[in-house]
Amino acid sequence: WDLIFIGAFIVVAVELLGVNALPVAMGTYLPLTLTATMMCGGIIRLVVDKMKKRIGKEESKDDGSDGGVLFCSGLIAGEGIIGLFLAVSAVLGWSEWLDCSSLLNFGNMGGLTIVTAVIVYIAFVAYKKG
Repeated sequence: WDLIFIGAFIVVAVELLGVNALPVAMGTYLPLTLTATMMCGGIIRLVVDKMKKRIGKEESKDDGSDGGVLFCSGLIAGEGIIGLFLAVSAVLGWSEWLDCSSLLNFGNMGGLTIVTAVIVYIAFVAYKKG
């Protein structure tokens, strides 16, 4: 119970300071490899909001109705569906048939290029829809 009460008091203190407790809690128990993607999303949101403010567009609401949030929610749902498909294919023995790593091995630079392209596209969608 001690850890639960410590966590509850930390959340109350963070909320009293005016900071949203959810990102603080996520950053506390998730590893850096997972929280880095949330940081990238926050940076994209900050840049897009600054660009919108500069040209006079209205500021994004935090109700999840803007294009960037909806698009990223779709990406997360798509990742979950692909994860289920890959798990079923591994159980059924299709994983060797679906393995394309020998055909499409671009290494770290290929992965970095794809991640950069996704970041730019998310920013484009968030800017256009808002």
